[in-house]
Amino acid sequence: MDMASLLWAAVALIFYTYVGYPLLLWAAARLWRLPPPQPLADDRLPSVTVLIAAHDEERHIAAKLANCAALDYPPDRIEILIGSDGSRDATNALVRAHAAPNVRLVDFPERRGKPATINGLLSLASGEILVFTDANTLLEPPAIRRLVAHFANPRVGAVGGRLILRPPGPAPARRTADESLYWRYESWIKAHEGQLGLLAAAPGALQAERRALVTPLPTQRLMSDDLYTPGQILMRGYAVTTEDSAIGYEETAAETRAELRRKIRVGEAGYNTLLYLWPLLLPWRGRVAWMFWSHKLLRWLVPFLLLLIFVASLALVSQPFYLLALAAQVGFYAAAALGYRLEGRRPLPWWLSFPYYFAGANLALLLGCLRSLTRTGTATWARPAR
Repeated sequence: MDMASLLWAAVALIFYTYVGYPLLLWAAARLWRLPPPQPLADDRLPSVTVLIAAHDEERHIAAKLANCAALDYPPDRIEILIGSDGSRDATNALVRAHAAPNVRLVDFPERRGKPATINGLLSLASGEILVFTDANTLLEPPAIRRLVAHFANPRVGAVGGRLILRPPGPAPARRTADESLYWRYESWIKAHEGQLGLLAAAPGALQAERRALVTPLPTQRLMSDDLYTPGQILMRGYAVTTEDSAIGYEETAAETRAELRRKIRVGEAGYNTLLYLWPLLLPWRGRVAWMFWSHKLLRWLVPFLLLLIFVASLALVSQPFYLLALAAQVGFYAAAALGYRLEGRRPLPWWLSFPYYFAGANLALLLGCLRSLTRTGTATWARPAR
């Protein structure tokens, strides 16, 4: 295949994963979708265990406990387990001071990492349904009730909620690349995947699973719990869906560069997790394989496709069209670099914000892949402010 063919193949794949796949997904969701859930009376609600892994969360934990207390769910049917992963701040003291009868602190004195902490909580959970959420995620009161309504359908193995990202304040929101716009795009795709029962990555900050289907997370390397557990449930033949009215809120990072550093870890974890989910790519998985190829594997390959387009444009620079294409790419990446330089100093217009976030996110994926290939890694986390 010559360079021009390689370039256009790469362009077509990027267009498909960002535009073509969402359009096909929209059409499919209009033809085939899971039946909507019906609200459950209190006496039909399943028992629930909420699992929260926390490391040095003194900034958020009191608000999280108050938020849990305000949930619209019968207190005798819900327990809340907070796993403190080697916290050295006031997290444990705050939990003990504010804990209700159905709230339990599980203190792991030595830092073990989020997967090991979640596994430790799994062994203690008694609920029929497990709800995973984060210490910095605040849920609307009916969120859990709306999630568990889906489990009246025996085909459903997991449900993801809707996570809304809010800027920490008006000034940072104006001076950073707008992650919330990308998050709304991703949420739209996930909502339509959920309507088909094909959701491969539920928000780790708000997802529910049948206890009988949840397996311990691997702890040898950094893993994506958002992806691993729903993927395992899909492999067992159950549907994974979404509930848009089950809403949680988080703040975006104060700086885009902090969020992009987080995406390097997310990328590393995603590539590591793929080693456990490769059976979802097999053709006989049908619609699940189509989703996983289109939304996951191709999206993770975009950084390499962008590099291929750039190299091919260089090779074809003697032709006027490809010279123009190369100049457009250089201009796009220059705008991204300028957005990086100006972040926090002045408002970022869309023509800087979009290149900065798009190029930065794909660079983070590329670096995440390199880290996945070159290190065994640890499963501990150092989450930026978000």
